[in-house]
Amino acid sequence: MRQAKSNGIAIQGRNSYHSALRKPNPAVASMTESTDPASRPDVSPDDVRLYGAAFWIAYVANLLLVTANALIFRFADFVDLLHGTAMTTGLIVGVGTGVSVLVRIWLGRVIDHQGPRYVWLGSAAAFVVACLAFVPLDSIGPAIFAVRMLYACGISGMFSCSVIHLCTGVPAERRAELIGTLGTSGFIGILLGPQIGDWLFRVIEPGRFQYEVMFLTAGVLGIGYLLIVALLTQHSPRPEPHDPLPLGRMLVEYWPGTLVAVAMMMGLAQVVPFTFLTRLRFERDLSGIGTFFLFYSPTAIVLRLLGRRWPERLGRRKAALIGLACVSASMLLYLFVEREWDLVWVALVAGTGHALLFPSVTTLGAESFPERYRATGTTLILSFVDVGTLCGAPVLGAVIDRFGFNAMFCVTAATVALVAVSFAVSSLLQARRVDLPLEDPTEPDAHEVAEW
Repeated sequence: MRQAKSNGIAIQGRNSYHSALRKPNPAVASMTESTDPASRPDVSPDDVRLYGAAFWIAYVANLLLVTANALIFRFADFVDLLHGTAMTTGLIVGVGTGVSVLVRIWLGRVIDHQGPRYVWLGSAAAFVVACLAFVPLDSIGPAIFAVRMLYACGISGMFSCSVIHLCTGVPAERRAELIGTLGTSGFIGILLGPQIGDWLFRVIEPGRFQYEVMFLTAGVLGIGYLLIVALLTQHSPRPEPHDPLPLGRMLVEYWPGTLVAVAMMMGLAQVVPFTFLTRLRFERDLSGIGTFFLFYSPTAIVLRLLGRRWPERLGRRKAALIGLACVSASMLLYLFVEREWDLVWVALVAGTGHALLFPSVTTLGAESFPERYRATGTTLILSFVDVGTLCGAPVLGAVIDRFGFNAMFCVTAATVALVAVSFAVSSLLQARRVDLPLEDPTEPDAHEVAEW
């Protein structure tokens, strides 16, 4: 009985987003009905075509977005040019991230009501405006805080809308696969962005003009992204009007449980390589850190492509547990790093963990909410990834300052392992309570999943 109910949600799309869409005209209605395989009971999820033109257009857009964002990895140097300190940089970035976390939840509510098109376009426009607004700034003051907040909110909105748009109408079993494959464009962008930045700073005379060109280049990439989104969403239908639950009641009723802690661990894990790896280089007199990223991103890309259906076949909860185990193990491997090439083993294990965690946790967290609130669920789980980064950076930094790097790696590994055990226990209890095997990738009911 429960299995039939689960299949009804996953394959037939009984409560799917598209089944509640308001068709603006007969042509759009016909197009939607004919291209939404998730709503057809005679179509198996294995037969659904995920990688059509719309996906590859979104893939190119995401590549532009991440490349533009990676270009601005030199933001700390820009703050230094304006006579700001490292603490000032942390404060500016932290305030921007904190505001974006709050805005993301509100954006989810708007998307549930209106669909992703206008929020997506608005977020892309905010990103472009922010990139251009950085150019004339010549001092540390309220303006740079405001522009960074606009920048962070634009990034948050674009990432959330791209996930929500692509997963609409896709069978639940294959959403993790779709997000994982899309994410490979992000890893490529992480590789391309710094390379473009390095080239710009080599060919341009040192000084303020370097940073102006950097921000302008990111803005141009953002304009390209905006035009692609406008093309991609020009026929997007809107959800049927409905009265949403009050936000507080919705969060209590459909709270994703321990998945929130898992999302925070994803954010926490990113702090170590992206924030403290440069300090580790000087601490242990490494020749560089480029080797880490040379292996980290390709590992995640290869695993996302070769194992794109692992979350479906293995089970997303098991995939997330393996990912957490890899993250915890990678922290312990840092203890044995004595030269740059020792980072290879860390990168391989950390890249594996990232490849498995993000698509599994994002889709599980989103699906703990009913389809009509799916955007709120998606933005909520992505927000807690940011919360993990926001809270983790100062805590891990304090541990380093007080006890050293080895203590920080041990504390991080133990924290991730503790969350993994809690998640495993809650998943087992949930599986027993609803009489479903742990590896079953479909969820029986939003109310039941919310109690994990």
